[in-house]
Parts: sequence; C-alpha cells; structure tokens
Amino acid sequence: MRVALLSLMSCGSCAENLEIVCQSEGHELVWSSLRDDGEVPDVDVLFVDGAVDFADADARERLERAVSSADVVVSLGSCAATGGFERHAIGMREPARYHFTVFPAAKFADTDYAIIGCPPTEDAIASFLEALEEGDDDRLEPYRVLSGDFHGLDPNLPSPVRGPEATVEDVLLTSNKDLCLGCDLDVVERELFCTGCGACAASCPAWAIEIDEKPEIREDRCIRCGTCFATCPRSFRA
Repeated sequence: MRVALLSLMSCGSCAENLEIVCQSEGHELVWSSLRDDGEVPDVDVLFVDGAVDFADADARERLERAVSSADVVVSLGSCAATGGFERHAIGMREPARYHFTVFPAAKFADTDYAIIGCPPTEDAIASFLEALEEGDDDRLEPYRVLSGDFHGLDPNLPSPVRGPEATVEDVLLTSNKDLCLGCDLDVVERELFCTGCGACAASCPAWAIEIDEKPEIREDRCIRCGTCFATCPRSFRA
C-alpha cells in the first residue's frame, strides 16, 4: 500500500516504528512530513502522528489538506488518537495552560481508525495494516471505535482536567463512553473480566501500573495514553 505520514506535535517514536514496519512489510512510504515540506500525494493510507494545537492555524490547515489526499486516515499513537500527555495533565499535577488548546487529530479531521500506544508497537502497526489490506472488518472494528468523534470538544474547558477527578465528558477518548480509556474508570471490570495477566503493566510506558493479583493504578504516574486499554485482551467485548 501507498502510505503517507503527517507528523505534528510528537516525539517521533510513532513515526519511527511506522517507517520500520513499512520497510519490513513492503509498504511504500511515499511521503513523510519529516522529510518533505510539499503537498501529500494521493495515497491509500495517511497516518497522522502527534496532537494538534488549536491555536496553530497552519497545522490545522496542513492536516485538512493532507486528509483530502488519502483514502483512509489513521491516528497513529496516543497523542494523535486522544491528545495523550500533550492534552492531559500527567498524574495529579496541575496542567499547563497549553493543555487546554491541544486536541487529537479527530477534532479537526474525520479519521477512520486509531492505533493506541505510546508509542504503538511495530507489531500493532503491522497487524493493523495487514487487516486493512485484507479488508478484515472484524479485526478493524476496535481501531474504528478508538478513532472516536472529537468535533464537539471545546478548547475552553470549564475546569482543569485533573486525572481521575475529571468527568468522563471532560476526558472523552472515544465515541463510546463505555470504552473510555483507563482502568481507573473501571471500563475493564476488574472482578469480572480482568484475569490478572499483567499485559497492562508490561505495556505501560509510564510504569504507572502494578500487579497484585489485579492491576493497581498509580495516578501520580499515569499519562492517560490508553496503552493499557489497547493491550488488555478483555478490553473489547460484545
């Protein structure tokens, strides 16, 4: 497949893993904003890496133009998919003012899928591309749900976002409130669904989860990236 990458407010780890997957799996990365300032050519898939600053009109315009060149648009990584730590205060710290103007790409553009992770692993990206190439709707469904609908998010939140004290509406991470990310919201009912496998703790980039038969969340470390939710084998259920 012909792939393009638009990198916005990001650390570069998501983009690096995507490039590795394209090289190893035979997908053609025909354009990357990290190497080319020009317009995005017509491609099969556009990956958007990083969050978007509401105050950056140039970035929003660039995103809009890039999306028009792709058949499929994918939020790559937690910053693009949810705003990640760029949007949410880390743990219980007071947020800096810029947190309130940072949004996921899906606020400004219609996205088809999202791959959660900080960063998403090479295996996760490769698995998604395989499902997309094969047109496997069942495998693609979780990525579709996580792409969410953020158009209604307001840059002027009525109160600071403070980790677990925030309402679901303030930190809405998907189009389905029942799938809002974070074990602190008891999405994966620990007594009923959690098997204590430890996948969430092993995948957490902030070392915010400890396992004592069931996961315990250290809110002072959590960056609300959603990696634990995307990794949990029980997070997607009928």
